[in-house]
Amino acid sequence: MPNGVFTSRVLPPEAAEKAKLKEKLDISSQAVCFIGSEYDPNYEAAQLILEVAETLPQYQFVILGGVGERLKREKVPHSPNVRITGFLEEDEKTDYLRACDLALNPMLSGSGTNIKMFDFMAAGLPIAATDIGARGIENTNGRVYQLCGHEAAEIAEAVDGLLQNPERLAFLGMGGRREAELRYSWETISLHLGETVKREYLRKKNRKEKVLMVSTYPPERCGIGRYAQQQAAYLRNQGAQVDILAIRGNGDAHCAFTSVEDILSLRDYKTCYDRIIIQYHASFFYAGCETVERIRRHKAFAKVLADNPNIELVCHEITFPAEDEELGISAEEAAFEMLSVRDKWLSAGHILFHTEKEKNLFCEKLGLGEDDGRLELVPPNKYYVPECSLTKAEARQQLDIPENACVFLCIGFIQPHKAFDEAAAAFSKLQDPDKRLYIVGSLRYVTDDTLAYLEKLQAFSGKNNVTVIDSFVSDEAFDAWIIACDCVLVPYREIWSSVLGRAKMLGKPCIVRNAGGLAEQLGSGDILFEEYEELPDILKNFDPRKA
Repeated sequence: MPNGVFTSRVLPPEAAEKAKLKEKLDISSQAVCFIGSEYDPNYEAAQLILEVAETLPQYQFVILGGVGERLKREKVPHSPNVRITGFLEEDEKTDYLRACDLALNPMLSGSGTNIKMFDFMAAGLPIAATDIGARGIENTNGRVYQLCGHEAAEIAEAVDGLLQNPERLAFLGMGGRREAELRYSWETISLHLGETVKREYLRKKNRKEKVLMVSTYPPERCGIGRYAQQQAAYLRNQGAQVDILAIRGNGDAHCAFTSVEDILSLRDYKTCYDRIIIQYHASFFYAGCETVERIRRHKAFAKVLADNPNIELVCHEITFPAEDEELGISAEEAAFEMLSVRDKWLSAGHILFHTEKEKNLFCEKLGLGEDDGRLELVPPNKYYVPECSLTKAEARQQLDIPENACVFLCIGFIQPHKAFDEAAAAFSKLQDPDKRLYIVGSLRYVTDDTLAYLEKLQAFSGKNNVTVIDSFVSDEAFDAWIIACDCVLVPYREIWSSVLGRAKMLGKPCIVRNAGGLAEQLGSGDILFEEYEELPDILKNFDPRKA
C-alpha cells in the first residue's frame, strides 16, 4: 500500500495567507524549502542545497527538520540566505511549507519513496527534484514536479528558471496537489490507518533506541510478517523507536530486495539506526534466482553484514545449497555456492534461532562451534500477545461450535506442505460423533497447485464431522479459534510454525509431527508423532479432560 498524507490538514494557501505567513516567519523574498530527518542521504542533499544557495543569493533557502540539527552540530558553514530550523512541530512545519514558493528535493542516494514529496504536494508547492528524490511518484507530462540534474549548477539553473516562471510554478503546484488528493490522501486510502501512522510518528520523537525492522509486514499475509509486527510492538513497549522497511506490506519505507543493489542499499541505514533487525527467510531475498545470481546476492549480503555489526538476523528456516538434478544444479555448483553462503554468515555479527535443532544444523553445515558467541536462541512465541479475550464458551458461541464437542483445529494459510489433508484423512477414519475437526484458513498464493489442494480439502468437508472453512482469518479471529478448540493439530511436512507458538501462548495442547524444530516447542501435555499412519489412533485416544 502507498504511503500517504492528510490532504485535508495541509491546504495550499491563498495569496493573502501566503503573504501573512511570510511576514510571520520573516521571509522577505521568494523562498525554497527542503525537509529532512537526520539520515545520511538527507544530509547529503542538504549540503548540496547549501552549494546551490551560494549561487542564488536573491532567494531564501529554508532547511527544515532533524537534518538541520546535524548541520548545526557539525557547524557546516552556509551563506546568509540559508535558514536552518532544526526539529519543528507539525504546525510549524506546515506554516513553512505554505509560506515557501518552491520545494527542492535533490536526493542523490537512499531507497524507497520520499515521504517529504507528499507533504510538498499536499501544500500545493511546486517541486524541483532529482530522479532519486522523486522515485516512485508518477509524473505524467511533467505535471507533478520538474526533474533536475545531480550537480549544484544544474539544480541552481532549475530553481532560478522555475522561480522566474509564475505560470509553470502554478501548473506544478496544482498538479502536485491534485495527484496527492487522488493517489496519496489518507482520507482516500484509509483514514484509520493514516491516524495510526500519524500517532506513531508523533510518539517516535522521544524514543531512545532507534531500530529498523526489515521484513514482510501486515497486511501482507505472512506468518513472519506477523512475527515482525509483534516484535516491533514489544520493542516499542520497551521504549524503542521502530521503523519498518517492508519487503511487502505496509512500512515506513519499502524495498522488494529483488536485486544486488537492493541488498546493498541496507548500507544506507547504518548511521541512522542503533540496530537493524532482518527477519530472514531465503524466499525473501533469493526467490526465482539462478545459481550465479544467488552467489552475487550472497556476496552483497556479506559486504553489508561485514560493514555493520549492529545487524541482527532472525532466522526463520535457513536453506543450504544442494545438488538438484531437476533444477540443473550440479554438485560442483552447490559446493561453489556454499563458499559464498559461508562467507555471508561468517560476516554476520548476531544470528538468532528459534530452536536448538536449527542452530545445531547451521553450525554443522558451516563448520562452526555451537558455542559461537554470535548465535542466540529466542523462543518463537517470546513476542506474542493474545489478540482475543473471549472465554472458551464465548468463542464457541461466536464461531457456532457445539458446546460439548471435542474439537481439533488445523488453522493457517492453506498450503500443501502443511498436510491438513493428512489430518482430515486420519480424522475421517474415526467415525466418532463427539469429535470434530475444523480446518480454517485461506490461500496465501493462488496457483494451480494451491487451488487443487484446496479442492482436495473441500472434498472432506461435511463428512465425518470434518468442516473446512476457506476464509481469511483476522488476528483476533485466529486466537478465538484456538481458544475455542480442545487441541491444535500441526501435521506439517516441513516449515517453522507460528501457529504452534500461539497455541502454546494460549495454553492449548497440540498434536505435532516431528518436522523442523517443532519438537523443541512442545510441553508435557503435547503429543509428537513421526508418521501419518499414527494419527488415527492418536486422535481416537485423545481425551480433552486429561490434556
